[in-house]
Amino acid sequence: MSASRVEIEHALDLIASDEGGMRFQGLAVVLAKKRWPELIASERKKDLGLDAYASAVTSPLGIGMGLSCSTTADLKKITDDAERAKPHFPDLKVLIFATSGKPSNLLAEPWKKAIKDSYGWELIVMSREEIIATLQMPGYEGVCKAHLGITVSAPEPTLDELLEKTLAASDEIVTNWSRRLDGKPIIDLRLVRLDDNGAETQEMQKGSALADLLAHSQRVEIEAPAGRGKTTTLIELARKHRDAGRIACLIDLPAWVRGNKEILEFLAGMPEFRSCGLTATDVARVNRASPVTFLINGWNELTASESTSAAAMVRNLERSYAASGIAVATRAHPVAVPLPGSTRFRIQALTRQERREYLYGRLGDNAEQLANRLRADSVLDELTRTPLILAEVVSLHEAGKAIPTSKLAVLDAVTRLMENTETHQAALADIPLSGIGRDHLQAIATALVSSGGVQVTETKARTIVSAVARSLLDSGQIGALPDPGAVLTALCSHHVLERSAYPDVTYTFIHQQFQELFAALHLKQELFIIAADATPQTGFVSNYVNEPAWTQPLEMLADFIGRSIVEESLLHALAMGRSLVEMTLPVDAVFAAKLARLCGTDVWSEVRAPVSARLRQLYGSEHQRHREIGLAGMVASGSEDFKDVLLPLLVGSNSGSRLEAYRTGETFHVSSLGNDWQRIVGQWNENARVSFVAEMMHRGQAQAEIDSFALADPECANP
Repeated sequence: MSASRVEIEHALDLIASDEGGMRFQGLAVVLAKKRWPELIASERKKDLGLDAYASAVTSPLGIGMGLSCSTTADLKKITDDAERAKPHFPDLKVLIFATSGKPSNLLAEPWKKAIKDSYGWELIVMSREEIIATLQMPGYEGVCKAHLGITVSAPEPTLDELLEKTLAASDEIVTNWSRRLDGKPIIDLRLVRLDDNGAETQEMQKGSALADLLAHSQRVEIEAPAGRGKTTTLIELARKHRDAGRIACLIDLPAWVRGNKEILEFLAGMPEFRSCGLTATDVARVNRASPVTFLINGWNELTASESTSAAAMVRNLERSYAASGIAVATRAHPVAVPLPGSTRFRIQALTRQERREYLYGRLGDNAEQLANRLRADSVLDELTRTPLILAEVVSLHEAGKAIPTSKLAVLDAVTRLMENTETHQAALADIPLSGIGRDHLQAIATALVSSGGVQVTETKARTIVSAVARSLLDSGQIGALPDPGAVLTALCSHHVLERSAYPDVTYTFIHQQFQELFAALHLKQELFIIAADATPQTGFVSNYVNEPAWTQPLEMLADFIGRSIVEESLLHALAMGRSLVEMTLPVDAVFAAKLARLCGTDVWSEVRAPVSARLRQLYGSEHQRHREIGLAGMVASGSEDFKDVLLPLLVGSNSGSRLEAYRTGETFHVSSLGNDWQRIVGQWNENARVSFVAEMMHRGQAQAEIDSFALADPECANP
């Protein structure tokens, strides 16, 4: 939108009436330079007759040009300036006269003749009409504001323009979220629908199919364990929307909750939207015409103090944007996502075929060697059913590194691979990290897990790294305290920490699994000391074992201990495993049984008696809840010590009792039936065998063995 003619005329009249010759001169010089850029403005005093001048050397025409300005349209003003200029500008051949007056062509012709006859110069007259016409052209809004005080409102963008900008902003968010996926194959993950009680149904579909539900304004919950592909699924849903010309915005829930803004205001404040010049009003216009789909990540990453606010914000989003699709991705969480009427899905582990396609997509013809290795190693076979672990195992393989057989060791090996690259090695060893970056990461991870969150504020992060540095200084590990800001910058530049500046400055790990890795490494150090001293520590129990937020790091550590015992690679590993289970048993018998299984058969041999006694005591209780806990612990242990309890349930004629053992909330392992489980199950009646295969295929482990068993049993071939 340009300035109106009336506004410009009024402003020019004000300049003339206020005798604002200098103001007009400034305007005229700018307009002249727009047309003849070679003109050089003169100082406003003692200008020797010209307000701007271009010598013959600088002029494209090879002749000198000069500018004279006046609010009065008068030949005398022109000749006075010409007389003053003639002695000083000998190459002058063209004189431009700019005026806010109204000299007509009829009046200007005698002027031109007079200047030509007296000086031999050509005269060009920029009259009021020319100035007005120029100022109304696009691109002159700034000139109008600066020299005439006229504020020109920008034209309201069209809906199509806003739509394109919003699509561009959402595309940039997807790009930023998916950097770690660049150049890697994407698996269209399988999801199973959950019923109202959270139990898995027989309905299975690909992740990409959820885009259709969201396009029809549905609410969707996507649940999965760590590393299973929740964020990747949201990214792919955003891309599916883009391919269909629809808008889907990825939203980090903890950041939105911290910002405490209405959702469109939060989006408009994001760097990707700001760079496109979009306001909350603009996005609201787009949403009214084409409802935006909101893809929200991180329900399980909220701290306890944030959960109430988050629930209120999600409920308000659900009510206020009835036409929009909404998806929330989370790990299993005791607090339900407040999306009434939502359809719940759980991402399934990769099949061998899906894993094989990923390997060939990433490694090409070189994939067979790794594929055979993963199939042959039962531990790696199970680990690499998780997309994140599979991707990192491939990275180790590509680098020619040994592939560990526990999740903790795999993630640790990946971080060490990154640390030893030319890009990072020198920086991690130099000031300010001085080779102790891992100490800082462990401290940050420990603080985050303890708080139940995944993002730490800059103030808190500085406090954490400062405390680590002071401790290292006191112990003589470093010679001077580093600047905490420099430490955080180095960790973001050369390790697995990321910095976010919106809505405030926070730090987070590139994936929650790396946060849990460094938290588990911290636990490993503390547990090693406890095992070496052979003295249980109540602080370890209260700080970690009795805190649900530490479940994943503790399980990761137990699995690592189990593999270390087999490989004889960790001093005091058996004692560490025994101490961990013994400290856990009085607090949570089911969790103790699970940790005992993860720690392996050697640790189970050490703790069998107290764990079994406690579980049987619970199962023998008169209280139903205690019986359920005891049964869940027996299943979680994966031990055949409890066959006397489990077998009658599994082969019972009542389908409810059969499902009781499979659906305790803990994964049922075939190891609970002993090494010859195929023979044992093969002797069951048909209904029991079919239930076994169906439940194990959907919820159990040892998928390949179950498949083989089912194929060999006609009644179980289609459970």
